[in-house]
Amino acid sequence: MTAVEPPAFNWRALLSLAVIAGLMGVAIAAIVTTTSTRIADQRMAARLERLTELLPPGSYDNALHQDILVVNAPGQFQSEAPVTAYRASLAGEVVSVIFALTAHDGYNGDIDLLIAIHVDGSLQAVRVVRHQETPGLGDQVELRKSDWLKQFDQLSVSGLSHQDWQSRKYGGRFDNLTGATITASAVLRTVERTVEYFQQQRDKLLVAPAHRAVNQS
Repeated sequence: MTAVEPPAFNWRALLSLAVIAGLMGVAIAAIVTTTSTRIADQRMAARLERLTELLPPGSYDNALHQDILVVNAPGQFQSEAPVTAYRASLAGEVVSVIFALTAHDGYNGDIDLLIAIHVDGSLQAVRVVRHQETPGLGDQVELRKSDWLKQFDQLSVSGLSHQDWQSRKYGGRFDNLTGATITASAVLRTVERTVEYFQQQRDKLLVAPAHRAVNQS
């Protein structure tokens, strides 16, 4: 009986497959990177657009995205991660600080917020940038869905106690958000913490050089 020789191993074909697999891996990585970058850019563009909505026209004359601070305040904002703060200036003097942060205790997850505080400590405005709250209920934190956020516009916080930073349903100062108590409480707690932090660190926030870290004392 004649022995049948096994087929010769095709190293060239294996090498070609390896090259193709490598190129596909590079292409997929490039697509993922590009997509991630595009998403990040879109979020930044949305944030910058919302920043301009927080402050009255003519109240500042600088480019907000060019005067940024990195706030390190572990535990203050429900997270160990740094918080970004934008400073608005007029004729070289800081007039407002806008905090971009996240309430992690929304009903369906994170609620990204912009909280603008005037140099005198009063609230200028609060806006929601992104959320996952229930349509028809928790999404009332969007300005286009209800006026609930407008109660923070130009609000003096002088003399407000911890009890005041709750919905009226719980004996607090602020309007209820019908059917979305957890959502409202998450926003209120985050705004309270931010106001408290500003009051404690005001001087640092106003004088720190741009693009520097501000650490909690």
